[in-house]
Amino acid sequence: MKNRKIDLPSWMDQEKAKIIVELRGMGYTQEKIAEEMDLSQQTVSRYLAEIRRKAEESDNMDKFFLGLLLGGIGGTLLGTIIKELMEE
Repeated sequence: MKNRKIDLPSWMDQEKAKIIVELRGMGYTQEKIAEEMDLSQQTVSRYLAEIRRKAEESDNMDKFFLGLLLGGIGGTLLGTIIKELMEE
């Protein structure tokens, strides 16, 4: 399967974004994600806010997250993230 990139800001690292979304979908807190990835909590928060903004701008939220998560994370995680976004 060919890797696809979604339109993220130039300051965002695509791989880091995927990992942050994966860990958040698994229930990790921003603080725990920051610790696991050796990032600041503010960086994790900034990534999540930008990902949420991009998802909300997207015509097709499912397609947006599938593009971001391409690499085998799976549909269950995608559903969890979309559910969380809808509840906010």
